[in-house]
Amino acid sequence: MAQNASELEFRTVAVIMAGGIGERFWPLSRESRPKQLLPLSASGKPLLLDTLDRLDGLVDADNRFLVAAAPLCAEISRSTASLKPENYLVEPARRNTAGCLAWAVASLFARGANPDSTVMVALPGLTPLPSTRWGLEAGMLSSWSTHEVAANPDPWTAYMDAEALAGSLILRTRRGGDRFCPQGMGGHRVGLSAFLINLKVPRAWRDKLPLLEANGTIVWVCGYRIAEAAAVGPSTRYVARLRFLRVE
Repeated sequence: MAQNASELEFRTVAVIMAGGIGERFWPLSRESRPKQLLPLSASGKPLLLDTLDRLDGLVDADNRFLVAAAPLCAEISRSTASLKPENYLVEPARRNTAGCLAWAVASLFARGANPDSTVMVALPGLTPLPSTRWGLEAGMLSSWSTHEVAANPDPWTAYMDAEALAGSLILRTRRGGDRFCPQGMGGHRVGLSAFLINLKVPRAWRDKLPLLEANGTIVWVCGYRIAEAAAVGPSTRYVARLRFLRVE
């Protein structure tokens, strides 16, 4: 991070807003295949690929980000391999152009402390973890029981109140000053560093341990504890299950 203005490094970032509901060019377009995935230009390529081509020489691949809903991100990833998984910004809700752009900028600023250690999480969806063979699967349960939640034996699976996960959902590593409200402590906040020390998490693991963050709040110290606010309780209406899986 820059310490003063003279140390600031500026970079050019391209944000491609690729959402839509497929109405503009109906009946050619559909919600699952809006105009950006259709070959409507003279090149014969889908409009999205034309857009990526126009960025060549202007913005490098690592600084190109695409914003769309989770199903569209999945469809687009099958159409092009030029975007890395971490360069997809999965919209938490459908909004207009101004809302989409503002959310994308806020999300990119949230990555500013260490862009390489932050990944946007799709709910529902499977989020690959960069440079690993692992992914985070997140989904909504159509039915669940308090026994199933309480008896969960897998530390790398978490059942959480889905309403606590609404909005921007990311996986990241720890940052200085992080605080956490562990389940079972009545909402009491503790320093994350002290929490990890008390759990005897090896020092070598602490900077690499994934943390699930919802709207700026840590809701799961993965492998160890969820947050009090995300715990399933008597008033919970919707439950999300998140689990780490090996992706071959």
